Amino acid sequence: MEETTGLAETKSNNKESITPRPQKKRDQDQQKKPRLSREQIEARKQEYLERKVTMARERDTRVARIESPLGNIAFNILRQFDPVYKRINGNLGAFAGPMRKKYLDYYDQTESIIAQLSDLTETLCKDVGYSYIVPQELKELKKWKTKDRQKYQSEEAEKE
Repeated sequence: MEETTGLAETKSNNKESITPRPQKKRDQDQQKKPRLSREQIEARKQEYLERKVTMARERDTRVARIESPLGNIAFNILRQFDPVYKRINGNLGAFAGPMRKKYLDYYDQTESIIAQLSDLTETLCKDVGYSYIVPQELKELKKWKTKDRQKYQSEEAEKE
C-alpha cells in the first residue's frame, strides 16, 4: 500500500505533476474564526440579552413567547414582511396607475390573509376552550377599508 501525503497527482499534457489538495471548507472556517473562551461566549450572550431588553422597551415593539414550530415560522415571516409592508404603505400615494393598482391588490390580499388567520385562530380557540379576542386593529381596519375603498372607487369613477 502506498502512503498518502495529502498531495494529489494530476496528469496534464501527459506529464505527471503534484499539486496540493484544496483545503476542505471546514478547515478554512476553523482558520478564519478563532475559538472563543467561555468568558467571551458568556459576554456575547449577556450583550444579546441586553439588546433584547432594550428593544422590548421601545414603543412599537411587541414581545411574544413563541411556543410552536409553526408559530416560529409565522413570526419569522412577519418579521420580514412588516418593514416591506410599511414602506409600500407609506409610499402608496406616490404610486400611480398600474403600480398603484398592483400595490392595492397586495394590500387587499394581505388583509384577506390576516382576516383568515384571525378566523382560524378563533375557531381553534373555541375547539380547545381558549378565549379569543379579535384584535381591535383588525376591527378598525375592516371599517376603514370599507370607507377607503368607497372613496377610492368614487375618485377612480370621476377620473374616467
